Amino acid sequence: MNDLRKIFAELHNALKLFVQMNGKAMTDAQALSVSTMHETWKAGRVFEAEDVGSVVRYGDKLYRIVSAHTAYAHYPPDGEGLLALYRPIVIGHTGDEGDPIPFVYGMDVTAGLHYSYESYVWIASKDMMPCVWPPSEGNEWERV
Repeated sequence: MNDLRKIFAELHNALKLFVQMNGKAMTDAQALSVSTMHETWKAGRVFEAEDVGSVVRYGDKLYRIVSAHTAYAHYPPDGEGLLALYRPIVIGHTGDEGDPIPFVYGMDVTAGLHYSYESYVWIASKDMMPCVWPPSEGNEWERV
């Protein structure tokens, strides 16, 4: 039984390494399908130019690295004003009125799709990539 556990642990580590090395090539949907396998964001990590496009996990969300930088504790991926460094990955919803996309600050928003935010459904009036305006009346959103 211990040999089987050791083999499973080695396979798990190999898969995790594979996912981390190939995150740039994954679609957002593929990245989310193996969300626990991505590198966990840590302060002090230096993201080089070759890391751009790769995926990190912070809390229960995934983020794509947008540009080379050093990660600092006071600038986590979900921090305000960090969209030049990280972009949240959100998929799994059709964006129609019956299946709106949960709005996450900094996500890419597509005109005509529906988003849920603070118990309401909103429709985006234009593409916003990244979106820094949470849905509200009068700022590129219309409440459905």
